[in-house]
Amino acid sequence: MEASDRRVAFCGLGIMGGPMAANLVRAGFELSVYTRTREKAERFAAEHGASAAATPREAAEGASTVITMVPDAPEVEEVLLGEDGAVHGLGEGGLAIDMSTIAPTAARAIGERLEADGAAFLEAPVSGSRPKAEDGTLTIMVGGEDADFERARALFDAMGELIVHVGPRGHAQLAKLLTNTMGAIHAAALGNPSWRSRPQASTPMPS
Repeated sequence: MEASDRRVAFCGLGIMGGPMAANLVRAGFELSVYTRTREKAERFAAEHGASAAATPREAAEGASTVITMVPDAPEVEEVLLGEDGAVHGLGEGGLAIDMSTIAPTAARAIGERLEADGAAFLEAPVSGSRPKAEDGTLTIMVGGEDADFERARALFDAMGELIVHVGPRGHAQLAKLLTNTMGAIHAAALGNPSWRSRPQASTPMPS
């Protein structure tokens, strides 16, 4: 990774985003952070040795990569593509990585808009709880071009333990959706008292 690639803008310092950003600082990346509450960004910057920005655009100025970890697609669009969006601060050939969980169709549409503005895009939703975000052992599913994935690999390694490139744009969000669906099915089955108490079918012994 080039020295210039170690300058990263991180947008979204919530329950998951804050620990993920902290792991990037510990891994030696130079972070500029943005979140909706300026005081929260300033506290993070003071605690971890990052810089706080007033807007996503300001955070992305001078960075080669911007990472978003926000609630849903409208917030991703606003942070990356809004009037003060990060894409306007990224230089030509910059890389945007969205680690939020959004719809596959939204991920593809956002990627197309970023490409039109000269930026590359990876979708990289995560699986895991806050403790896994804190200790850098998240599962990260990545969708996008091979070259962009390799460019971002050191960033993913700082935040996750299992990093899987699942294919083109949209496939990572689909994989996350399937993971969540299977988890919900398992939880519902294990939480159903009638299922747990249901007698198991027996196979008649041969006479």
